Amino acid sequence: MFDQYVRETEAIMARGDDREALLLSLLQTLLLSYRSGIFLTPLKKNSTFPLPHWQIRQQDQRIGYIDCISPSSKLLEWEQLPAFQRMQQTFDNLLLVNFHEFRLYRHGEILLQVDIPLALLSTLEDEVTASSQQLETLFAEFFDFRLEAASSSHSLAQETAKRARFLSEWIQSILDDSEQTGNDVASCYQTLLININPSLTKKQFADQYAQAFILYSLEPSAFVNIHPTTDQLNLLSASWWPVFVSGFQNPLSEPLQIVRDEIDQLTGSNSLLTWWGKTITTYDKVNPILDFFKAFRSFFDPTALFRRGMDETTYPLANYIARAVHQFLKTQLLCQNGLADERIRVIHPASSFCTLMIEMMELAARTHMDYYGVRGMNQLFENHIQPHFIAFEHRLDSFAWGALNSYFAATSTSFVASDQPFQHLFLSLLVQDTNTWINAPVLVESENAENKIQSVVKKPLPVIICNTFHLQDDFPLNKQITSLIQELHPGLPSFSEVEGKRFPLLHQSSLHEPMIAMTRITQTLMVQQGEGISALIVPQKILHHPDYRGVRWSLSQTMNEIYILNLHGSSLHDEYVPDGSQDENVFDEEQGVAVLFLVKRKEQTDCKIYHADLFGARRVKENWLKHTDFELFNYQPIKPVSPRFVFSQYDLYAKQAYQSWKSIDKIMPLYQFVPKITEPSWIDCDKAQLIERLLNNRLKQTQSARFDALQTTTKSTLVFEKEIIPFDVKPFEEQFVYLPEKGISAEYQQVAQHFVHSNMALVIAQNTLRGKGEMAFSCFVTTHFIAHPFLSNHPTVSEFLFPLHLFGTTELESKQPRQTMLSLFEPEETYLQSSYNMDKQLLKQLATGYGKKIEAETLFYYLYAILWSSHYQAIAAQHQNNALPRIPFPIDRSVFDQLALKGQQLIALHAHQSLLSNQENTPRYQAITDNRRIEASYFNEKEARVYINSTNYIEPITASQWQFAIGDHPILPQLLNRSTMEPEVELRFCSMATLIANTMKLSEQIDGLFDEAIAATISFNG
Repeated sequence: MFDQYVRETEAIMARGDDREALLLSLLQTLLLSYRSGIFLTPLKKNSTFPLPHWQIRQQDQRIGYIDCISPSSKLLEWEQLPAFQRMQQTFDNLLLVNFHEFRLYRHGEILLQVDIPLALLSTLEDEVTASSQQLETLFAEFFDFRLEAASSSHSLAQETAKRARFLSEWIQSILDDSEQTGNDVASCYQTLLININPSLTKKQFADQYAQAFILYSLEPSAFVNIHPTTDQLNLLSASWWPVFVSGFQNPLSEPLQIVRDEIDQLTGSNSLLTWWGKTITTYDKVNPILDFFKAFRSFFDPTALFRRGMDETTYPLANYIARAVHQFLKTQLLCQNGLADERIRVIHPASSFCTLMIEMMELAARTHMDYYGVRGMNQLFENHIQPHFIAFEHRLDSFAWGALNSYFAATSTSFVASDQPFQHLFLSLLVQDTNTWINAPVLVESENAENKIQSVVKKPLPVIICNTFHLQDDFPLNKQITSLIQELHPGLPSFSEVEGKRFPLLHQSSLHEPMIAMTRITQTLMVQQGEGISALIVPQKILHHPDYRGVRWSLSQTMNEIYILNLHGSSLHDEYVPDGSQDENVFDEEQGVAVLFLVKRKEQTDCKIYHADLFGARRVKENWLKHTDFELFNYQPIKPVSPRFVFSQYDLYAKQAYQSWKSIDKIMPLYQFVPKITEPSWIDCDKAQLIERLLNNRLKQTQSARFDALQTTTKSTLVFEKEIIPFDVKPFEEQFVYLPEKGISAEYQQVAQHFVHSNMALVIAQNTLRGKGEMAFSCFVTTHFIAHPFLSNHPTVSEFLFPLHLFGTTELESKQPRQTMLSLFEPEETYLQSSYNMDKQLLKQLATGYGKKIEAETLFYYLYAILWSSHYQAIAAQHQNNALPRIPFPIDRSVFDQLALKGQQLIALHAHQSLLSNQENTPRYQAITDNRRIEASYFNEKEARVYINSTNYIEPITASQWQFAIGDHPILPQLLNRSTMEPEVELRFCSMATLIANTMKLSEQIDGLFDEAIAATISFNG
């Protein structure tokens, strides 16, 4: 058989007649005669999206694909074409032939190849036999292949994602072909463009459609009856999913059919649920397809990482929200059965994975069972859960994943029949359907005068839930958002005004963000209904950013109760954690997260606002959310006030006073940007070594000159002694720097002149948070020359130096601040040696107000205490905008004096001017063995120890001490970047740990005094 093919191929090639047609017929004969039951299905050739020439089957089993090309084409060149590379990466068993060359690819890699020499003729019998044997081996390998069922969730995700990429590229080719406008796929694209998202790109649609088709093929049962079933609800025109179902069920195009067939083999022709039960022994029962989704996403688009919060609302947070809403319904709105009450209607826009909705429905079912057992469960689902728990999703892929997740949740719940639809899920814009759903009346059971049960039509009680992070990536309601925000509704205050007065925006697009639109929609529906509950997961900035003050004020005017759970977790700036531990986000987000619970009751006008903070690591927060029921005692009442209406307990004291506080550049008029050091080679931790390096360099420069070497050395040593000064590289790390009088820039001189004599200076580093209009800053006191960066590791962060004493004469060309780097700012006079850098007019005002003279050094100490208050930093982050910090001055002189004293003590600690007391809990180095090597230092919180290796450690060390940082510098971990625990390292580490403990103790005392200070402050204009 193979000998004949080899001889006839050589003869046809030698004749040079219509070779390709003859060779194709010859190869087809060989394939059909190789084994019985072989079927060759020709695939349509398409210039825009080529497919293989044949699909090969044996009986009902798909074997693989063969791509035939011209005999004059070279396979090496053909392999480089993008079209073939796509086939190679998609089809697990692919044979490429030009009739005299054969290459077999298995899972994208070449497995075997056979070349039939063209000069065989009929004289080289041995070569004919060798070629036919190789060809027979290749055919056996090709025909013995069977695509086996996936063995794990990970492997299924990989295989299906590979085919989804193939489909996505095919769909894009369909949309780019003007002759394909009548194609089902093109029709679906137009449906979404017209009815849901006019800005949807072809690439976005192709990716979404490919995922939806894959999921539908894996589990068609998950997509049955997920749209309305009653005549009344069928009138809704926003459920476009049946259009896609029709396209998935109609005679499929070849790429779709190929993928459908291969998915059948990947699951063994079982449903996904059945396959899962056979192959997966254990999985996350909370969300059994979450790992599958993550793996699929990583293979489908490696650049698009899974993001908790954006893709999926975490189970602990969804569970807490469900329990909180359930509690609100029972206590605030008097619905005895909570979520199981048939009067309520739950609306879930931007549902994504449907985690929130699933938790709501499962809690409703459990509540019913707790009250009535299994009796009436069918009626509960038919009369309440199915028609009244409604979810919307405008992204086709998210819609499909949500439907599949809901189906798995239903089938894994014992009290839900597997053939019942678990919820109504709509592929729709939330604005198109929400009003219809929320206003449709509900039928509830009621007893009449004769104690007979009858159905009564009532207005539904809305429960609106949404994770607004789901809206941020691809939300198409730009024009509708603008109209929602700007439109004035009766009794609905504008989001752009506070107490009837418009306010300027820091970012003009702030009120056009999707989260604001969702808040407005929620507010409008609840006001229209006169009652309801809403739970919105929002970015933390909505609680305090000045651009959202109108949102906060409007909500306080229309709601009766507002509960704020601030989950914090912003990585854009450091937040104070009471116990000193690390604060992490519950989502994979840079900005912090918060939950707003809004309660609207009939015939009530007042509004009470409650606030709670949840700090700590992600696991700590999730554990609290999972095991903590909603209790009012966890929330503290707050009273936001004009003009900011900050939803935070700190604003209870700050009020509108922040802008009236004195800016620090008005208190200490002379300040400058910290310059960058440009001669790193002239810095050393040892002064003698630095002088020796400088001398060696001088000798090299003067080696050719005729000077006495000893005289030159002696003279240079004296010069160098004068030009080397102490230099702080970062907090608590002192070195020496060589600053030649004639060789450095004026900027260095301006900084260095402040430290010719004993002096102190404030260093403030601050950074504008990206897109937030907020400032994050850190502060430290220095007694030595410094260079940028000092407090931060980021070169772009601005650092300012505020010296206490001014030495020598500093003249400026202008008294106005310069806008360039490394310049001095606005002195009122020519400063003489040892004058104070404090505004004299301010000192007079304080002396008048306090009835006693205020010394400049005392004011310096006070400033340091304020800047180290975590409560102050929280307020400043809320109110500060592209400016230096503003400082409050209490009316009460005693509070000022106490803060100044604490600031003095803090400076003494940080400048190493105070002796550390020998406390009982002072850390000690414990040498269990003689091994003093610092191999892998780590902190053991349970044992309160820092290990330097497997045996030796330092104790006691608390978590807050270990995590303590100034700016971007964690203090204790940096001390262990040595190779061995030398005695000086041991002493420094233990001393610094004690210093940190004292610093934290002082900071806590400062926080309490700060709260007293801002209760009543002196007002300054400017």
